Amino acid sequence: MVRIGIELNGIIRDINKQILKYYVKDINKEFDDEGVDMNVFNLADHLDFGSKKKKYDFMYIDYPYELYGCAKECKKDLLVRFNDWLDELNNAYGSEVEVFFFSPKENALTIQSTYFFLSKTGCRVREMRFPKDARDIWNIADIVITNNKEVIESRPNGKFCILVENSENKSLECDVHITVKDFDAITKNFEMIKKLIEEKPIVKNNWFNRMLRRVKNG
Repeated sequence: MVRIGIELNGIIRDINKQILKYYVKDINKEFDDEGVDMNVFNLADHLDFGSKKKKYDFMYIDYPYELYGCAKECKKDLLVRFNDWLDELNNAYGSEVEVFFFSPKENALTIQSTYFFLSKTGCRVREMRFPKDARDIWNIADIVITNNKEVIESRPNGKFCILVENSENKSLECDVHITVKDFDAITKNFEMIKKLIEEKPIVKNNWFNRMLRRVKNG
């Protein structure tokens, strides 16, 4: 079996727009948001909250629903295209390929807010993971689609990485297999993911074993 993990923030969910909206609304009304680089992994890391505690409270206590639940997709109808892509994977590989979303470092109220985001967008992914350490995702995924520097830089040998570009990871000197502008580039080119899946020998072995069983069973 091949497991594909897809980072939620910045690839599926546009959390940065929500962060900026509520930061200006309630944290710093004088903040000039003109020219703010929105194409980063977590915009909150680039804003001044005055202290780590105030930033933590903003993200996880005061606005988890507004940030994680009410965020929109990175592109209009992206989850519709994702569901079609998922169907294509299922038709091609069946149970040999599993797809899941992941969002590191979430806790408490953000987790239930994330489930709300998935439900309101009609997402059909069967599994959602919340690793405490982003690097742990490599323990359960063979192919990871991410824009997260921690995930990209920790890729072990034998695992495949599709990098979705942002302002922070363009200059990374890391060994990635494919670089794309956004997730749409993946959904529109099925051969891209097919190539990586079929480089995993277990898929070929599963197919071969099934054929052997069919021959033996007549």
